[in-house]
Amino acid sequence: MSSTPCIVRVPPELLCQIFAATLPSSEDPDISPNSGAYLLTQVCQEWRHVAITDPRLWAAFKVSLRPSTSPTRVHAVILFLTRSASQPLSISLVAPDQFKQFDPDTRKLATSIIHLLTKHASRWSRISLVLPSSSTLFASLSTFPAPELTRLSLDLGNWTYEEASNINNLLMRAPALRHFSWSNRASWGSWDAVFDTGVEKLRAPWHALTNILLDTHVTFKVALAVLPGRDQIATISSEDPLKARIHLPYLERLSIFQHTLDDGLSTLLTKSNGPNHYAASNLSS
Repeated sequence: MSSTPCIVRVPPELLCQIFAATLPSSEDPDISPNSGAYLLTQVCQEWRHVAITDPRLWAAFKVSLRPSTSPTRVHAVILFLTRSASQPLSISLVAPDQFKQFDPDTRKLATSIIHLLTKHASRWSRISLVLPSSSTLFASLSTFPAPELTRLSLDLGNWTYEEASNINNLLMRAPALRHFSWSNRASWGSWDAVFDTGVEKLRAPWHALTNILLDTHVTFKVALAVLPGRDQIATISSEDPLKARIHLPYLERLSIFQHTLDDGLSTLLTKSNGPNHYAASNLSS
């Protein structure tokens, strides 16, 4: 009987499938020597070769931006972008506290990483940003088109209207966008006033979206101002917004978070045609 371990006799093609199944499916793995594809390359020479030559293992990753994050993280991002070859990219950039502005070193690091990522915008499939608001950070987001981007999640602390131009440029360069999540509260426990939601400033392709999540203060009035807006997501059958009916032909899911489920929300749901499923949460104490 052979003394060779069974795992050594597994064909490389099957190892690739096993490796892919080990990566988390719910969120992007951290760029870390102790997780994800990095960890697989440290087991043995054969595993290292298989992992490095499988671009799928390197196409999804998360970068945590902390004051303690080493500048060498930029080199890790370059490594993942290179090894992922032509694979669609799923990327998360996460600050531990999106309501606290970056110190100069962390801001420089974040700017460098975002600049790198924009060069691969043609491969973006899903992008999630949990960051403090900053026009300098988002300026490069609109540099290149993102034709394959289908999911975009923006969780921005202390958002200001000055960000709208750069974010809108990204939205308008993403024709395949279908899932859009927006959050822009000023602090962890705050719910901003209506005029601070930022939703009415966005130029999202509302007519083509199938999933919308608005994690901010949205009233019936704001929803009517946005949903029937510029891209004809809806058809208004009356000049009086309170008598209007909204037709949403492609929307499958609409999530709205607010403190109190007032008459405005119920009216919006009653007058809207199209979504197969609504999700609403009453967050009042």
